[in-house]
Amino acid sequence: RMFISSSGQVGIGTITPSSTSILQVQGGISASSLTGSLTQGSVTAIREMSMITSGTIRAPGGATVTLNLNEANYFIVSASATGTVTWVVTNPAPTGRVQTFVIDYINGGVVTNTWFSGIKWPGGVAPTLTTGVNPDFLGFSTDDAGTAWRGVLLQRNSS
Repeated sequence: RMFISSSGQVGIGTITPSSTSILQVQGGISASSLTGSLTQGSVTAIREMSMITSGTIRAPGGATVTLNLNEANYFIVSASATGTVTWVVTNPAPTGRVQTFVIDYINGGVVTNTWFSGIKWPGGVAPTLTTGVNPDFLGFSTDDAGTAWRGVLLQRNSS
């Protein structure tokens, strides 16, 4: 059942919605094909839980790869030449929200990686990555708007 009070509050599953909420749902909520964001109050955004893929980003030697976290959280990157790939991350979630993303990285050449700032790797050392056609999977997370990132090699030389 749905109820609309004289002051405009909407109740679903209740005939007495809270006077502090415009919408109150009693029971579970299910959403599919959510294309935007669902917002609670003015500070907490809830995003669709599935990973959004970037498509393949080409990174020839000497390239800068920008990972825009407003557009994806699963990035496929293919480096195909020797040189340096410089990594930049933009639009991390605000402080207090956890932001995670994955890089599916094919290092097809002998590439040096200049990682974005603030990464804390296990043991303080960036992992040695595979050179060739098999990808490495790297995971990153932050809870302070990208000031500090935890980086980890999830899988090496995946075929």
